Amino acid sequence: MGFPKAIESEIDLVDMLHHLSKLLCLHQPDVSRSGPDMIERKEREEFASASAQVSFDRVDCDVIKLLPQNTLEIAAKSFKGHVINLNQQIRNFEKVTLPELEAQLGHRSRVLLPNYLFVVGTGGNDYSFNYFLMKSSINVSLEAFTANLTSSLSQQIKKLYNLGARKFVLMSVNPIGCSPMVAANRPRHKGCVQGLNKAAHLFNAHLKSLRYYQKSHLQSKLLPQNTLEIAAKSFKGHVINLNQQIRNFEKVTLPELEAQLGHRSRVLLPNYLFVVGTGGNDYSFNYFLMKSSINVSLEAFTANLTSSLSQQITKLYNLGARKFVLMSVNPIGCSPMVAANRPRHKGCVQGLNKAAHLFNAHLKSLVDVIKPHLPDSNFVYVNSYKIIRDIIRNPISKGFKDASRPCCEVASINGVLCKRGGQACVDRSSHVFFDGLHPTEAVNIQIAAKAYESDLKSEVYPTNLSGDNGNTNFLDTKAKADYLPYGIDLPNGTSGRFTNGKNVVDFLSW
Repeated sequence: MGFPKAIESEIDLVDMLHHLSKLLCLHQPDVSRSGPDMIERKEREEFASASAQVSFDRVDCDVIKLLPQNTLEIAAKSFKGHVINLNQQIRNFEKVTLPELEAQLGHRSRVLLPNYLFVVGTGGNDYSFNYFLMKSSINVSLEAFTANLTSSLSQQIKKLYNLGARKFVLMSVNPIGCSPMVAANRPRHKGCVQGLNKAAHLFNAHLKSLRYYQKSHLQSKLLPQNTLEIAAKSFKGHVINLNQQIRNFEKVTLPELEAQLGHRSRVLLPNYLFVVGTGGNDYSFNYFLMKSSINVSLEAFTANLTSSLSQQITKLYNLGARKFVLMSVNPIGCSPMVAANRPRHKGCVQGLNKAAHLFNAHLKSLVDVIKPHLPDSNFVYVNSYKIIRDIIRNPISKGFKDASRPCCEVASINGVLCKRGGQACVDRSSHVFFDGLHPTEAVNIQIAAKAYESDLKSEVYPTNLSGDNGNTNFLDTKAKADYLPYGIDLPNGTSGRFTNGKNVVDFLSW
């Protein structure tokens, strides 16, 4: 293939894959690869749990801006880190290997490279020999160092993509804390060194989430482009999707706002808080009702949702938005609507909750992945799934009496919306759900309070937050809340909110 020697010397893993595909490999040398799998049972369980939740320590991406641009270049020159870094390997590939390949096969790289598999492994040396050995001199936190590594890798992948690469395998960092090298340097320590493994695990969590961000920006095809558009037309999914809402905002709301306040949107919008909640209907009414017709896995559907959301956030950012609150999908498997459709099933439907949990894990990871690409942006992820799930598990301690039944009289036609002109329970603050799907104002108050006050990263990430939210009354959509008992506790009656009073956004905007 004409690999530069620096690359040829470290392709033992690639040799194993070579028989499966035509292969071009850019693999950073990693001495930890020889380490045995010595992770203890308890650690494996902890890692599995953390991986399932993608619940890792805060990554403060603002710190990236404070890092000298050559921090990683300096680190690469540490005593044991004298290897050719990935940037240089890509330059070697572009200047040496690629021309040789084109000459040998008689085709341009953009014709050749889409047929090859690019295996990218990086990060091991950065932690083993750079960060931990040079921690005092580079003076950055583990979270900031990891965010910088992830951001750099994203740019490197984009560079390869621009050269013609289309198929990527991203290799995680191995359990470097379990390597014989580490054991030899800590003879009195039994088992793996958790600090090193924590660093590897943090990077790997970012690496996994990077896949979804990259796919949305490098035009990788996972689902037919109109899959979600088709899904949005399902019987119960007649709502205005987020793409259309953003178009409405750009074409209608924004000009009105500029006219009222006398300033351009790019001056106005950085001062506003954009609360984005999406995904619930996509699972409840689209994916699970149309699973046979769209013919994709839950993981693929979720990845596409995440990629679409990344593009939608970028669109808002380009309009001028800078402050974002990303709301998780609620525990949809615990809603009265689901219970009504499965009368013999006790408790929550785990399949629906698994879907919500998977999306929420991606959403939380997106906060770390997308921020470095949108300068001056700020993101807060609010885990309403956990907050509501905690209420449902122990309602009395949270001030509620009924966590399973809707407060209003639900229309039998769909089990979701309140019956037009129907009755509502008297003690609405004691109910978790107002209709078949949406929480009451009392729950929304608790979610908003957590968003501002909680110190738990499992509830708000990476930190807490320490106008009128709009309604659907005047929009051409079949899903409306412009009738009683919706808005029953608001002084002016119905307001287009699918609850008895105010929703989370109202409380966040105080």
